Amino acid sequence: MNVRERATEIIAQHDKSLFNDEDWRTFFDMLENPQKPTVRMKKSANKYKMIIAANNLCNYQYKK
Repeated sequence: MNVRERATEIIAQHDKSLFNDEDWRTFFDMLENPQKPTVRMKKSANKYKMIIAANNLCNYQYKK
């Protein structure tokens, strides 16, 4: 078996989702009824926004 065949085999194994009925119900329920963001989630979102804003500012200044 060559590298490409082995890689294809590994990817195929990881592409399979083995969910039972309860797993699917839980998954879709969480999509339809997401939890409220926690304090930690809010802090992470704000930090991400600051990083993106700083990066955009640096890119803007660099392009001038």
